Amino acid sequence: STLGGWIATRASGMKKSVYGNIEDIVVSVKMVTPKGVLEKGSLGAPRVSTGPDLHHIALGSEGLWGIITSALVKVHRLPPCTEYGSILFPDFESGVAALHAVARAGLYPASIRLLDNMQFQFGMALKPGPGLDDGAGPDLGTQLVGWKTHVLDKLKKVYVTQIKGFKPDQMCVATLMFLGKAASVRQQKADVMKIAMRYNGLDAGGENGKRGYFMTYMIAYLRDFGMKFDYLAESFETAVPSSVKQRIADSGRRRNINPPPFVSCRVTQVL
Repeated sequence: STLGGWIATRASGMKKSVYGNIEDIVVSVKMVTPKGVLEKGSLGAPRVSTGPDLHHIALGSEGLWGIITSALVKVHRLPPCTEYGSILFPDFESGVAALHAVARAGLYPASIRLLDNMQFQFGMALKPGPGLDDGAGPDLGTQLVGWKTHVLDKLKKVYVTQIKGFKPDQMCVATLMFLGKAASVRQQKADVMKIAMRYNGLDAGGENGKRGYFMTYMIAYLRDFGMKFDYLAESFETAVPSSVKQRIADSGRRRNINPPPFVSCRVTQVL
């Protein structure tokens, strides 16, 4: 992952609702082409009304016109408060409706991502067992803390599945990140949770939200690991109807692919 790569692919990050897309923070770009150097320097002004904008030749070009060799971008100070959250929904449709309501209410957490049931189960399978998480060692104190967490997780599962009636093969989760001043973060979390409850959402805690956020970084390493065992995997950032999952599964079945394709999806943007 490089700055030139972000520009060449017109990238959008997980915190785009706070910091914008790559095109929102690029100040100047230098691109070397077969015909010479293309460069639009910075005039030191926050905005320039002249056009056409040469930046758009480089943005999303994916190496077609040349190689981006340098760039100047805007940076921001680190926020004073960072908090994570997660919300469990009984099904994907409820989660999508809740995210739509969050967007219509003008609430934009730094990151909000809805994982479908398949991806939710995959994340739970990767969760460390008791006594193995967060640097847990062989000492008795750490082992007890691990087992206490394990027992609490079991009780939560009973509450969610047997009391609230959520079905393990349908439930999904939204992971959230909030940035800003402490008071603003508290208000954001309260407003989002209030909306989620209208769609039968349950507060699943900050630790699960943090795990889900960092799982995104882990996916690439899992992909490379799987290739050693003849598993081909890839992640696509696109907009398609949910029926695509079934179409891929049907295509694999017609071609006698065994085991069948593992296909999951997530909603990554509300802005």
